[in-house]
Parts: sequence; C-alpha cells; structure tokens
Amino acid sequence: MPDELGPAFRTYRDIDPAAPEGDTLNLAWTRDERECLALDLSAVLASELRDEIDHEPHALDRYLVRDPYGEDTIGPAIATAFGLSAWHGRITCGAGVVSLLHGLARLASRDVDRIVGDVYPDWPYWVAQSRGGSDGGVWFLERPSLSGDAFADLAELSALCDEAARSKAIVIVDESNANYYAPSWSAINLALAREDLVVLRGFSKAYGLGGLRLGFCAASPALTERIRGVVPPLLASSLSLRLGARVLSLGDLTAPLRARLGRHKPATIQLLERAGVDALVPSSEHLPYVLSRAPREQLSARLEARGVVGKDHPMWSASTSSVEHLYRLSVPLSDARLERLRQLLG
Repeated sequence: MPDELGPAFRTYRDIDPAAPEGDTLNLAWTRDERECLALDLSAVLASELRDEIDHEPHALDRYLVRDPYGEDTIGPAIATAFGLSAWHGRITCGAGVVSLLHGLARLASRDVDRIVGDVYPDWPYWVAQSRGGSDGGVWFLERPSLSGDAFADLAELSALCDEAARSKAIVIVDESNANYYAPSWSAINLALAREDLVVLRGFSKAYGLGGLRLGFCAASPALTERIRGVVPPLLASSLSLRLGARVLSLGDLTAPLRARLGRHKPATIQLLERAGVDALVPSSEHLPYVLSRAPREQLSARLEARGVVGKDHPMWSASTSSVEHLYRLSVPLSDARLERLRQLLG
C-alpha cells in the first residue's frame, strides 16, 4: 500500500470551516451553499428539532432494533425524493458514506477489482485495509467524479455493469457529489432494477449536513443481503434518520444553487486566470470547485500570499495506482464572497 494512501478525512484536520475568515478568503471549504438552497434549511431543521422536544414520539427515545438499517424510517422519503413508483425496501443506512465504504470494502476481491476513473482515496484505502476475499469482486466509481462527467448517461453505466457482471463483479457507485444534481439524475432507479449495482449517497455535499453522520445505499433485495453481511446494523441514529427523511421530503433543493454556480464558476475561473494561476481544471458541471495542477510555489505566490486559501485535494489515480494532489478552490457562491475574491486578486 502506498505510504501516502489514507482516508480523505485526514486532509481536513487543519481546516476549521466555522473559523472567521478575517483578512483571508477561505476557499478550502464550501461555506456559503446553504444560502443558495431553495429554502432556509436551517430553519426547517430547527423546527423539526423543536417538534422532537415538544411532541411524542421522540426519536431520541427510539432504539431501532426493529429497523436496524433505517430502511423503514427513511425508505418512503427516498422513494418520494427519487420518484420511485413503488417501495420494496432496499436501503441500508450508515454513519455517513465513509462507514458504508468501510464495510463494503470487505466485498472486494483483488483478483477482479477495478477502480474506474480517479476517486477519493477512501475506497482504495479501505480495500487495502480489509482482507476481502469475496467470490466476485467490486468495480468502483464516483458519479459525478470530481472532474469530467463520465457515466452521466445511465445507459453507459448500465453497460459498465454488464461488463462487470461478466467478471462476476458488482459495481459500487459513490454519488456523494450528486446532491448538486437533480434527483432524476441519480442512478438509484437503475440500482433497484439490477442485481449488480449499489448506489451510495449522503447529506454532506450541498446540504452542508455532514454533522448528521447519515449515508445510505440503494440496491436490489438480493444484493442488499450481501451488503448487510458486511455493514453493521444500528449505525444511523434515529434522530439523524428523522432529519434526513425531512430533508429528502423537501424535493430538489439545489436547483437555485446550480443556477448560481452557472454564473459564479465561470467568473471564478476568469479571475484565477487573470491572476496568473495556471493548469486550471474545472470540476464536473454542477460541482462548486475549480482545481489546479500548478506548482505549489505558484499557488502560494499568486493566491495564498494575497489571502486566498484553498486545500490540497488527494485523488487516487486509477491510471497510475497512486495518490495525486490537486489544489482545490471552492467557488464563492455569495455575491459578497465573489466580490471579495475579485478584490484580493486585484
């Protein structure tokens, strides 16, 4: 296992998303997404928490031994959110997507495993840590990936599943970034129709609800039995499930965010180019990031010395089987923060 390979959360240990910016502009984190959503999500969740205190039954009093994977609690909300015509219970919840990846890594078998495209280091790290040894194997990809929009067409993803099936492998799709896209874009409908596809989603991206520690995966009934053989029960709290179900019931919250990003992302790229930042790599269409492969010295001189701070973003390169670091800047979504970037870059 390469020395630099590790879970991606370690790259955030020196970043405090709540810290005042002062004289700098912290673009290491997407700090202003919530104000671009279709409604005040903080107010909705505050109302839900007040209702939890004032009325029975209290989610905090519930120990979900009869619903250990959160399927009954959040399943109907998922069906509504993603336009599923019927609900048959094919959801497994965890404490964020990372806990699901940790468990699912045990399904891997190094003989037939494959990583499609560049991904966050979490999956290859957990696979390397696990003993694996399943009869088949796992093909893994992120959708959308950080850059490029491969497999945006579900027919293309279905063809990949067909190819994997010939190797007796399943396909795991990490849709953590898909909150930025419309629900109709998700591969969940495809997962429920196939015996070889798992789709993972969470609440951190776009919603800014990483603190819920809630993630879920959708799969066919037969594949769900295999998933629950490696993912522990009772990972998701009853309160997190209640709040997650409420968020999903609100529909497509990120449409205004996508519209804002359509204006601010090109403007951000233009400002960076004028400041002399080279090797820019725009992220996938609706992701609020701009990436750069420029030398670290250039980034320090032309950005950080002027008070604009990004982060080194690790990516596992499928082509080289090693970790590559890109410099990631989050697009300032509020008009005030975009203007601040314009001032700092002169």
